[in-house]
Amino acid sequence: MAGSSTDHARARKVRRLEADPGLAPAQAVMHMKGTSQSALRDILRGVMGDAAPSRREMVDVGQARFFSVKRTINLPLTDGSEFAWELCDPNLLVARIVEESAALQSWFADALQRKPCSEDNPWGLLIGWDENVPGNQLALQTSRKSMNLSFSFQELGPCLYSDSAWFTPVVIRSSMLGKVVGGWSRVLREYLKLHLTEPSGIKTAGLPLTLHGKLVTIYANVKVLLSDGDGLRIAFQWMGQGCLKPCLRHWNVMKKGSDRACHSSSGEYVEIDCHNPDAFRLWTHADLAMATDVIVEARRRADANEITQSRLKQIEQAYGYKASQEGLLADTTLRDTFDIVSTIRYDWMHTLLADGIVTREVWALLEVAETHGIATQEDVHNFLKEPWQHPGLKGQGRALWRIFNDYGRQANQDHSTIKCSASEMIGLYGLLRHYMETRVPPDPRLERVKLNFLLIAKVVDIFLLAKRRAMPMREASEKARAALIAHLRNHKALHGNTRVKPKTHWAFDVCETMLMDDFFMDAFIIERLHLRVKGVAQHVKDLRTYERSTLAGVTNRHAASLPDSTHVSRLVGRAVPFPGLPRASVADSAERGGLRVKIDDYVFRGESLAIVRACCEDQAELFVLVDELPLVEKLSQHSGKWRLDGGARALWRMEDINESLAWQVFPDSSEVVVIRM
Repeated sequence: MAGSSTDHARARKVRRLEADPGLAPAQAVMHMKGTSQSALRDILRGVMGDAAPSRREMVDVGQARFFSVKRTINLPLTDGSEFAWELCDPNLLVARIVEESAALQSWFADALQRKPCSEDNPWGLLIGWDENVPGNQLALQTSRKSMNLSFSFQELGPCLYSDSAWFTPVVIRSSMLGKVVGGWSRVLREYLKLHLTEPSGIKTAGLPLTLHGKLVTIYANVKVLLSDGDGLRIAFQWMGQGCLKPCLRHWNVMKKGSDRACHSSSGEYVEIDCHNPDAFRLWTHADLAMATDVIVEARRRADANEITQSRLKQIEQAYGYKASQEGLLADTTLRDTFDIVSTIRYDWMHTLLADGIVTREVWALLEVAETHGIATQEDVHNFLKEPWQHPGLKGQGRALWRIFNDYGRQANQDHSTIKCSASEMIGLYGLLRHYMETRVPPDPRLERVKLNFLLIAKVVDIFLLAKRRAMPMREASEKARAALIAHLRNHKALHGNTRVKPKTHWAFDVCETMLMDDFFMDAFIIERLHLRVKGVAQHVKDLRTYERSTLAGVTNRHAASLPDSTHVSRLVGRAVPFPGLPRASVADSAERGGLRVKIDDYVFRGESLAIVRACCEDQAELFVLVDELPLVEKLSQHSGKWRLDGGARALWRMEDINESLAWQVFPDSSEVVVIRM
């Protein structure tokens, strides 16, 4: 760790400015969204006159919160120089943000009541990272592409659905990672040591927090390390999905056509097309450490010309890693701190939805349907252009049909997959299932490939229910595992193994790790947290201070968005007293456990469907006032037609409901078709 005398002097000045009561107006408007610095100076001059801060002072005031939690780590670069990497001390960051929020103090206090922690019984850290490029799709700011890392605590439970419960201590340019000796693996190693094992680390000394005037100490250790496949590759210096061992967690899973699996008479090795999860063998902590040491020693000997580079490559391929002395896996301190293998998580969103299993199955289905003249991409395009509506997502229907317009159809054809984002596939898969089940006549030429799609769509249903805590993790794991086994068996019977990809195997890893977790963390959370970074990073002009300037804005945005209410389940927007019930309130929208509903949404309670007329809160418990709708006709296992009149008004507890995927009101407004999971 390092910090120059100039930095210390600057920090002292920043603290003086932050404590100056005369600059309170400047601090209040410092980060008004969508307002330029010059406009802010004009505002402050109008409010404060000659006492308005200078441009330099405004920058210092804006960075005051960051300087109070700043740490500097000197990273060696490949050219022999050093990079003074500025980041937030994660433990100081939590203490600072929690200190500023009575709601966060209550969340942590409640979590400690549910699960007290000690040095021998620590909380679980949830850590995720991903790269992000500021700007928009038509004007990406590639020079500002960065790796962002965020974390929280598993014990916060329902609070984890709030962005306020997540902390972002690391934003570092991808271009700089390419120059650091050891790359992101080295950077992540240094971060984890700072967070966990330094004298002030959360694993060694604990994190002191003041909660409503009472001093407590939180101890924690790593529970989850999550990223997409490429993020895991660079973090653990793994050779990736194209290598001989395309699974980071299982040592005996080989790529298709590998000699080792083909000639394993004992059945010890399997390939990625294996549909028997019981055959997969996890790396043990000790064996992965030994493999890392062998690779690091081979690399040393190759650098000393004691063995050839060809021999080094053979050793790396045999283990599937390119571990270096500077990387995370080689750090003996971290090895002694936590079991790395047990913390690794493949992200289900990237595995299934982002150029994953679902997109390939959708393409296979449409390819067969088009080949036999049963249905075309243009037919799907016209179906999606119907007035479908989605809960809480305005305009998504338009975005979905664009996947199959002239440009989209050509892109799908060129890449032999469906070219869309994971968020778009979440909205698309249920509609496509409804289309195939209700609009396409049964045809034996299509049935087996349709079954493949229905099975993998079922897995998405299960994961979404687990994500929203509508299904226990163990039950979700078992049901998803069974559906994946049936899917892979049917897929191989239909196509052979030519279309089986490493992500097909990774889906089994997702099911396996669900058994170890109480919260289903995924990259949707990380991508949502990217919005904090993007709004700041795209305005940073001086790349020499990119990390400092961006993190200063990110921490300020986090502090500015802290909740007023201690309730995670809450009414959203303007709430007014409920007529006749003075203790109750009513609003247009409410959220609970990752589920948000608003008036005119269609929601299910079991098999019953209703339309939301209002959202209510009574003594911290949420309800929805609904009109229950009579069923006219069940169209498929996942959809039906309901009449919009003749139903009874009722009050449903929000914890009992599930949202619909999409709906369409008939032109005469007398009936509605609703699609569910």
